[in-house]
Amino acid sequence: MSGSIDQSLAKAVEEIQILVSGDGARLDVIEPSHEKELRFALDLTEIGCADCLLPAPKLAEIATSSVRRHTGDSDYTVVIVDPREDA
Repeated sequence: MSGSIDQSLAKAVEEIQILVSGDGARLDVIEPSHEKELRFALDLTEIGCADCLLPAPKLAEIATSSVRRHTGDSDYTVVIVDPREDA
């Protein structure tokens, strides 16, 4: 991966973190299943209202758009593992 893509991904991840941190959540990077995938575990331990946060599919849609916009690569996808879906 080139340095400019790394920087672009870092900017996208920062943007995604800002999106969820306002509600007290955090996204932890986990191992992707393939090269053009970013996987995050949604950490809700510091959140006051888990139901106030967007559902994982919507967060993943927004995050995927951010990654694609920052990298210029429409092949990237984002997966968010949400503990609310296990409940």
